[in-house]
Amino acid sequence: MPASTTALILSAEHREFIQGGVSITAGSGNADGLPSMARAIGCGLGDDGQRLRLLFCPVRASGLLTDIAASGRVAVTFSQPSNNRTLQLKGRDARLEAGGADDDALRERYARAFVTDLAKLHFPEALVRVLLQVLAPAPVAVVFQPDAAYSQTPGPGAGAALK
Repeated sequence: MPASTTALILSAEHREFIQGGVSITAGSGNADGLPSMARAIGCGLGDDGQRLRLLFCPVRASGLLTDIAASGRVAVTFSQPSNNRTLQLKGRDARLEAGGADDDALRERYARAFVTDLAKLHFPEALVRVLLQVLAPAPVAVVFQPDAAYSQTPGPGAGAALK
């Protein structure tokens, strides 16, 4: 698995944003170049405040998890439904970890924040919680250090690399 060459330092604003009520979608690809993607069900940060821990339902994300395990590559989009603010982070050192006891609190914190944001758009809580269910005994975590970040908010700055 290739290691990340340049660590990206996330600002406090970005750290708060990616752990808030955002839609989180991750993608990767296989050796033949075919893409895979899945919705994450939570995002936390490591003790250093920079390394990401994304949670996935292993049943819904099996293709993505297989591709990440093989390549170490991941691209994650964080988008605020109520205003379309969007940030994309990429990493090349992603690895899989089993979900742990601390992940239950992370999942619930994320679910509450996501429900709150989608309520502004009149989505019922029950529908949002179905999107975030784990259809297995435990979630799987993808842990990585971002090495690239881009603003993907619609408009003239979309696609611009963040410094």
